[in-house]
Amino acid sequence: MRIFTLTLLALLCLGPACGRVRNTWDSSELHSAVSSNINCRKDNNYPIREGTKAVVKRVSDGDTIFACFLDGSGKGASIRIPGIDCPETSANAKCLREQASGMRSCKQEIKLGGKAKAKATELLLHRVIVLEAADKAGFANDRYGRLLAYLRTDDGKDFGKRMLSDGLCRDYSKKYPHLRAREYSQIKSALK
Repeated sequence: MRIFTLTLLALLCLGPACGRVRNTWDSSELHSAVSSNINCRKDNNYPIREGTKAVVKRVSDGDTIFACFLDGSGKGASIRIPGIDCPETSANAKCLREQASGMRSCKQEIKLGGKAKAKATELLLHRVIVLEAADKAGFANDRYGRLLAYLRTDDGKDFGKRMLSDGLCRDYSKKYPHLRAREYSQIKSALK
C-alpha cells in the first residue's frame, strides 16, 4: 500500500498542473490512500515552500490543525489558519476572559466552537490540503510556535474564507493583519 501511495503522490506532480495552487486530483481515491499511511514527526520550524501539500491528521478546533507534509520529509506541523478566530471548544483562559468582558458565555462559546470544529473536521480531516504563506516574507510561526498558513482545500477553495462565509468564525484581520485581510474583512460573517 505504501508503494501505491508514493506512486500516486508522484503522479500528482507530473505535467503542467503540478505548479498550480488548485488541486487537480481525484480526492476520494487519494484521501483514503494517503491518510491511512502517512505518519510524521512534529517540526513547526521545518522549512516549507509555497504550495506544499499536506494531509490533515488532526483537527484541534475550527482554526488549528495538525498536518503531515507530503514532501517525503516525514515532518508535520501544528498549523494556525490566519485571519480567522473560531469559538473555543473548552473553557480556557480566552473563553473566560471574553465572557468576563461581556461577550457570550463560555457555555455558548463551546457550543459554537463544537460546530466550527465539526465543519473543519468534515472539510479537512484525512484530506490533502495545499499550504499558502500568510506573510510576504513567506511562512512564519505565531507566538505559540504554530505554523501560520492559509489552507486550500481539495476543491480549490480558501478554508478561512469558507469558515467566515459559513458564519463559524470571526474575522481576526484587525487584531492580526495578514495578506488576505482586505478579502476576509469583506466577508460578512454572522458570528460576532
